[in-house]
Amino acid sequence: MILDDVDSGTPARYLWMPTSDPGAPIVRPDEPPMLRGWSLAESVSNFDIVNPARLRPMEVCQTATDAVDQAAIDRLHEKPTDLFNSHKLLSRLKTAAALALLEKRAGAITEEDWQLAGVVHEVSDSTRQRMINTLAQAKTENNRARAEAEAHRAIHVDQRMIEAATQRVGRSIMSRLNGTWISRSALRTDLASRDRQHFEDAIAALITAGLVETRSIQAEHQGHAGTEYRKAG
Repeated sequence: MILDDVDSGTPARYLWMPTSDPGAPIVRPDEPPMLRGWSLAESVSNFDIVNPARLRPMEVCQTATDAVDQAAIDRLHEKPTDLFNSHKLLSRLKTAAALALLEKRAGAITEEDWQLAGVVHEVSDSTRQRMINTLAQAKTENNRARAEAEAHRAIHVDQRMIEAATQRVGRSIMSRLNGTWISRSALRTDLASRDRQHFEDAIAALITAGLVETRSIQAEHQGHAGTEYRKAG
């Protein structure tokens, strides 16, 4: 749902972090010590008593400022932008600010904060792309499975229709046959045009079932062999 909201820039408002750890040790390590000596309140001072009049912006390093200004110029010049990264600079600024606060610095985002935030966002972008690829592959596999199921259903329906048509033609043939020999052409011509394509299957099934007899004849005026059928006695 988040990735689908790309037109609003929602995917770029999040950090996407992998939960795998290829370098994890096989043997369980000792428990790490508890993180002590840091709190958000201590970083920003008097955090529990928020007075809007005392809030102040963090200064931003020149490299970050230049990047934000350039992005604004690009938008004004209508340069194409990647919708997945429409809020990338704002998100990177927030990450840089968080890194500064972790070091108990609330006054400014430094060049180092900005560069480290860039490393974090490279991992985020890579992780997000992996998720997009995984979802796309899953969608492709689901579509393939759905298509195969539809094809199987269509084949099944088609086979049932052919079987029903063959049975219908078989009944028509049996109603026409008696003890007199009837030529193949005459018997096939008596069928409705839509049923003639099922004649061969129907007559073969009747012969196999022992309901119809067949014989070959030599047509004197045409000079080639023909086939006649009659109801089995």
